[in-house]
Amino acid sequence: ECVAKAVTYPVKGLQGAEEHRDAVFKLYRDGRSRGMSTGYPNVDECYTIQLGELEIVTGHPGNGKSNWLDQLMVNTAKQYGIRHAVCSFESPPDQHLAVLAEKYHAKSFIGHGGVRLSEDELSEAITWIEDHFTFIRLDDDVAPTVDVILRHASFAQRNGVHVWLVAHPSKMLRDKDGSIPAPTGMDVLGSVHFFTKCDVLSVVHRHPTVAPQDVEVIYRKVRFRTTGSPGTVNMRYAMETGSYAMPTEDGGI
Repeated sequence: ECVAKAVTYPVKGLQGAEEHRDAVFKLYRDGRSRGMSTGYPNVDECYTIQLGELEIVTGHPGNGKSNWLDQLMVNTAKQYGIRHAVCSFESPPDQHLAVLAEKYHAKSFIGHGGVRLSEDELSEAITWIEDHFTFIRLDDDVAPTVDVILRHASFAQRNGVHVWLVAHPSKMLRDKDGSIPAPTGMDVLGSVHFFTKCDVLSVVHRHPTVAPQDVEVIYRKVRFRTTGSPGTVNMRYAMETGSYAMPTEDGGI
């Protein structure tokens, strides 16, 4: 009787096909839709923001990795009401709020080009940021290890979260003309692990001393076609607004 009426013992981590029946039929009938718009049609042709994916973002120091992510977060929060949890040890909270406020209003925080945020606009931006952003901060006596950070955040596939992870590249050699080429997937520190695990690998690249406004966003790896496909998108960074925009035919914004 014990054998005949035995119930399968639940083993953590093991799943059967029936558990995914509804999801498979939904995929069969509707297909896998594209992700959220970045706010830029030229970028959307190459890449969309898909929930449940892990994206590695790399680029040389000073090329605008974090600045580009701030722009994407503001865009998705505006368009979709998406909330973001941000863990950044390089930017003090007040500095990060200033950058987000610039992108919310597309006006300079310090007055580049003679256009500066007013105090009323700054107050409005802070109220909006409060509704859409949470900042992960650790106590001074807590080491910022990956395990500690993950206790404060959730993972992508299980909870339908898009995760951006900024990873610095290893030291790069210069070309013959003295310029530093854009990193590839194998140039990221810990490259093999990062490159194989991520769903998307994007690179933010520019020449700060030659053409600081010209930015290349290079998608080295895009796992799923519904998210996009590998390619390069040209963008322009406007110092006077602290925001990104699509370049015009004449090279302006």
